[in-house]
Amino acid sequence: MQKWAELDTLMRPDKFEKDVDSNHHIDFIFACSNIRCMQYGIEAIDRLQTKSIAGRIIPAMATTTACVSGLVGNELIKVVTGVTDVATYRNGFVDLARPVVLFFDPMEAPKERITNEFSVTLWDKKWVWDQGNKPLGQFVRHYKVSVL
Repeated sequence: MQKWAELDTLMRPDKFEKDVDSNHHIDFIFACSNIRCMQYGIEAIDRLQTKSIAGRIIPAMATTTACVSGLVGNELIKVVTGVTDVATYRNGFVDLARPVVLFFDPMEAPKERITNEFSVTLWDKKWVWDQGNKPLGQFVRHYKVSVL
């Protein structure tokens, strides 16, 4: 426990400041972004361009995060209060550059019929409990009997 206490005194959050070169924040972003550019074959940019872009991204991220958090919070209230009618839920689309905010009814996930009595969607989950190392054929037989 002593080591964790020592780390706690050494590690402190630092406020992002793009205009102070001594904190090396822009240097870190510049290096990481250009490594990513090399990985994806995108033309690298210089440090000054990185500084300009970083100054615009941080406020945009904060605004977008606040907007999305509010929209999710509205839907979460419905879940927590036990609303089961899917028609009361809404999907939201936000484009802060234009600005556009759209709401629409969620669609039901398409169902894939497996047998006459059994169908699945992309949202379904099936838990498979480990019963030791089984050959694939034995697993498939077990799954057909227990689930289908």
